[in-house]
Amino acid sequence: MLKALDYGLDAPYHTPKLVRVLTDRRVLKISSGGVHNICIVEPYPTSLCQDIYMSFMQAKYSDVTFKGFFSMIKPDNASLSSDEEGKEDQIFDSYSTEIKQKAAITTKVHSHQAVLQMKSPFLKNLFLQKRSESPDGKIVIDFKNEVLYEGFKRIVDYLYLDDLRVIDDVEETREMLEIIKLAKQYQLDSLFKACESRLKDLLAIYFDQQSGGILATTFRQATKAKEEGKQSKNY
Repeated sequence: MLKALDYGLDAPYHTPKLVRVLTDRRVLKISSGGVHNICIVEPYPTSLCQDIYMSFMQAKYSDVTFKGFFSMIKPDNASLSSDEEGKEDQIFDSYSTEIKQKAAITTKVHSHQAVLQMKSPFLKNLFLQKRSESPDGKIVIDFKNEVLYEGFKRIVDYLYLDDLRVIDDVEETREMLEIIKLAKQYQLDSLFKACESRLKDLLAIYFDQQSGGILATTFRQATKAKEEGKQSKNY
């Protein structure tokens, strides 16, 4: 059985605390007594599930292919552009403090319409429209270099594994913003909310590093005030 420490809760808490990695898990049973509380939730996907997922992500088994991605690379000093046109493709990452440049890549993502459309009404409608244009039922969707590969791949991982932990190791601004954008567009409410929480954590860490904790405290206070304001309106 996993304990609070396994979820990063290394000290007693006297007020309720959101355990973000469990927000999409259905609670099966709760036991509370004194200072000790037990909450049993649905289990995480097994490694077998992940192994099957990786096996299925091959072109010969799929019926939908996504292409036209871009990625972020760290350019050589000589390739950094000083003109306005070139600067549009250069992004300063707040967390890694590096300048990275957009670059088109040829990587494709092979997937299955039946799986993706189960959670995303947006993708369901998109596939329905595209199938009418495809005689053999196989679909190719070209993003025309407007979608970040790393962000989209995490969206697909979530749709297959139903596991919010796919965003736990996201550390770059651009990738997190891409996941948030796609989660909103694809109507993935649980993932969108988890991304919001993760983004707040990353911003707090960044502020701590840049200001010795002063801005982070202000940010947390502003966030808390905003949440309390929302709750008061509901009463």
